[in-house]
Amino acid sequence: KKYLIFGAPWCVSCTKLKGLMAEEKLDHEVLYLNIDQTWAFLVSRKLGTQDLPTMVVIDDPNPPRVILGMNEIIMHALIHINPQR
Repeated sequence: KKYLIFGAPWCVSCTKLKGLMAEEKLDHEVLYLNIDQTWAFLVSRKLGTQDLPTMVVIDDPNPPRVILGMNEIIMHALIHINPQR
């Protein structure tokens, strides 16, 4: 599985989420993408994101799963992501 988190430096919830992910040692398991960069914004829209922060879980051959909101993302991460310690 691959985990993408779309966010932006100006997004308060995104910054807080990044801190929580680091605190739980999950930050190395996800790829953070800044939607202020045009290519990341376009990818986010292709994957169906509409709000920040958004996590997209890529688990081939299944379709990408979109998880919206800081609380939902951190809960999903705590349950499903196994940090390599």
